[in-house]
Amino acid sequence: MAAYSGNEGSVLAGASQEMNEMREWSLDYGADIHVYGSRAQAGFKGTIAGNAGGTGKIVVNFDQNDPVSRLLPTGALVSMTLKCTGDGKACAGLARIGQHHYNPKQSGEEQVVTVDFTCHGAWTLPT
Repeated sequence: MAAYSGNEGSVLAGASQEMNEMREWSLDYGADIHVYGSRAQAGFKGTIAGNAGGTGKIVVNFDQNDPVSRLLPTGALVSMTLKCTGDGKACAGLARIGQHHYNPKQSGEEQVVTVDFTCHGAWTLPT
């Protein structure tokens, strides 16, 4: 099994504009699982898969000269490519931009902005 560095990750938003100052991204993707009671399961619970979808976040350094809100405005539907590796392995699809979270730290750490998103339709995942 190969090991990859997180340093190879990146985010493309819109046509193909790479996000500057990206610190991390995350994507939770899969099907909703519904639980039901069934006599056919000898009194045990059964499950069925529901709709597939996902949510995620992107964390970038705050930049007052190039704010993330220009590229990823709240409420916008954007095409997004979340690169996992330098050789092009990526998660890609449409995403609806949710909230922006600003969190300056009085301890002096870099100020970051966290952008939430929800997947819109099917996404492709690395294979």
